[in-house]
Amino acid sequence: MNSRFLTPSRQRGIALIVALLLLVVISLVGLSSIRNTTLQERMSANLYDRDLAFQVAESALRAAEAAIEANPEDLVALNGIDCRVSAAACPIVPATAWANDNTNWTNVPAAFQVSAGLVQGVPQYHIAWIGFDSGEDETTGWESAECQQRACPPPIVRPPANFYRVTVRSANPGAVDGRAIVVLQTVVRVNI
Repeated sequence: MNSRFLTPSRQRGIALIVALLLLVVISLVGLSSIRNTTLQERMSANLYDRDLAFQVAESALRAAEAAIEANPEDLVALNGIDCRVSAAACPIVPATAWANDNTNWTNVPAAFQVSAGLVQGVPQYHIAWIGFDSGEDETTGWESAECQQRACPPPIVRPPANFYRVTVRSANPGAVDGRAIVVLQTVVRVNI
């Protein structure tokens, strides 16, 4: 019997190439998941920042309402503007709402500030007097014959009131260094 020595055949390296390709694919999947996780962390941080700014803006609304109730007739003390003079001088949203400009903006007192250590800047409010309501209703129809036959309820008499448009922002945009800014607006009626 002849014993033959089998010589190993020459390796071609295909296993090495397949292993390297699998390593590259797994690395790309890992990098993609890291990028996705980082993006989700940024989104949650931005949402948290916006929520804080919203809370601060709400506190500014409360401060402005308290200031109006304390001085309902004194527009100078409120640092407000009179919109009855010219509608052009009173856009619905003040032109300085998104600008680094404090004209006619009042800083919120410390007693009304919330989350002061977590946000940059000081919340501010802007007050515009938009008119007066005498409380008289011209179109009640109370005196009409039909209303007298059907026993309509008497008209509701409203007390005279001043109306103020209050715009607030969570901070001056120049003071927040790229952080979220929230602008809110409401109309306040103060009976006189």
